[in-house]
Amino acid sequence: MAQSYLKSGHEQYRKVQAQTGSRADLVLMLYQGAIRFMNRALAKLDAEDIEGTHNALIRAQQILNELKATLNHAVGGEISSGLDGVYDYCVQRLIDANVSKEADPVLEVKQLIQQIAGAWEEALQQAKDTRSDLSG
Repeated sequence: MAQSYLKSGHEQYRKVQAQTGSRADLVLMLYQGAIRFMNRALAKLDAEDIEGTHNALIRAQQILNELKATLNHAVGGEISSGLDGVYDYCVQRLIDANVSKEADPVLEVKQLIQQIAGAWEEALQQAKDTRSDLSG
């Protein structure tokens, strides 16, 4: 019962965070969500839970497609174009994992997304530090 309340509270926190966060923070949350669903898919693969694996991989794909949809090619130029290709590749690899029920493609995509998320998080922190330096 207490775990249910904790889970519900965590979900509410994430909803409020998503509704009040900056666009950059929301992108980071999407990366974190994709990683979370890939971790869930890996756990479900280990448990031989076919439906759970499928559902988690579909959710990760949906998040990657959302990230792709948020790309601004007019502003982002080469970076947006590169990310567009990476997201397409990642979605295809997750589809491959869902068909084959193998962990390797999920691990590959997870590593790529973790690297991108880490770079994004670092850029966010630098931007916050710069704003702090300018205002302080």
